[in-house]
Amino acid sequence: MRSDPPRRLAVIDGRTRGLRTVLSSRRLTIARLPLLLLVASLPLLASSEHIASVGRTAATYGVLALGYTVVFGFCGQFTMAHAALYGVGAYTVAILTTTVGVDPWVTLPVAVTVAAAAGALIGLCALRVRGDLLAVVTLALGQLVELVLLDWTSATGGNGGISSVPPLQFAGTALIDERGLYTVALVALVVCVLLVDRLRGSRAGLAMEAIRDDALLAGSAGVRTGAYKVLAFTISGAFAGVAGWLEATAIGAVSPPTFDVVLSVLIAVMVLLAGVGRVYAVIAAAAFIAVLQDVLSGWPTVETASVGVAIVLIVLYRNGLLRRRWTPATLVGTT
Repeated sequence: MRSDPPRRLAVIDGRTRGLRTVLSSRRLTIARLPLLLLVASLPLLASSEHIASVGRTAATYGVLALGYTVVFGFCGQFTMAHAALYGVGAYTVAILTTTVGVDPWVTLPVAVTVAAAAGALIGLCALRVRGDLLAVVTLALGQLVELVLLDWTSATGGNGGISSVPPLQFAGTALIDERGLYTVALVALVVCVLLVDRLRGSRAGLAMEAIRDDALLAGSAGVRTGAYKVLAFTISGAFAGVAGWLEATAIGAVSPPTFDVVLSVLIAVMVLLAGVGRVYAVIAAAAFIAVLQDVLSGWPTVETASVGVAIVLIVLYRNGLLRRRWTPATLVGTT
């Protein structure tokens, strides 16, 4: 059920001091964090490196899906360029480590900054469009990024990509085993969960939700809709940069096919499976997609067909396949 835009706008204007649903949701997010850590630790206990590898992929997808939750779940901007931002982050790491010799750990803030800047640029380009047209415009921008990765051969290696990306080093030892890489990805995921939780109850988060509920009403109430839309794209780009860093340092190579539009579709499906704005459900959906990909890897025809099904689901269930089972509580502390 959609929350009441005027009441949400009252929070943004400062006329209301409390929002019970936001506070209870934040408490629920923090309370569930130990459970997330408990479940997420299972791949570390498994004897198979393959299970840890799938867990690492799931954690990376979780970071990507959380970024998409910000731009789409919170702000209502239906973008199809998220995989391109993921690629920007990964290629930033690959170029810096292989051509400049920068330490992989140092490339993390650089990848986040570059991907966030790319997200802001996409947000600026898409300011005047919304809905299905926004999806088309961001899809075109994402394809443009992929084209640059393919054609700028002197920097990106073209279709072959960049190989020999050095692994992360910890205490003088290279992190090349899947359990170690999964641990790094899990830490990144937990940090991103906490950041999203912090954003949700902030002034910016409330403004984004007001824009999602009714952009015209939010604008008429003085909310700078354009600025907050660009901010949402920027934050989602930063999260994609983290995921790109995880991918490049774990795999040791990057190539354009990894960051194509199919991945953007899968990321959107993760959020739609979970229901818009549901943090832990999004992580569970990301894990489900990672496991499903692993199971279907031996049947490429079925995997391709599943992408078609995913596109249909996106068209039919834009607000999520799973509806919220609660209704927004009333606001308290109105002045």
